[in-house]
Amino acid sequence: MVPPYSFGYIKVPINADYPPYEKIKTPAFSVNVYPHPASTSLHINVNGKDFTEISNFNVKIVNMMGSVCFNNNIQNNNAIDIGGMSAGFYSLTIELSNGIILNEQFIKQ
Repeated sequence: MVPPYSFGYIKVPINADYPPYEKIKTPAFSVNVYPHPASTSLHINVNGKDFTEISNFNVKIVNMMGSVCFNNNIQNNNAIDIGGMSAGFYSLTIELSNGIILNEQFIKQ
């Protein structure tokens, strides 16, 4: 602990352990969506693994107006057909079978 410093009549202790950087952990899952920007199909990797190794997950794609463009349970398929969507910026939400939710954004050409 660092000794307290005096500001006029008030002594303020300074805690050198704050913020506790050693307690901050990196997220257990990271998601990678490619190609970026996409035109016809979208591929998804979680922690460097294709979704062919992870079964039963839900994918939801929402445009910037809040309309759901794609919402489907996917099993053993790592490509999503986005050819029918209009060009723009989209938000992708992935819910794994264990309840973990991952978010990513992508651009559709």
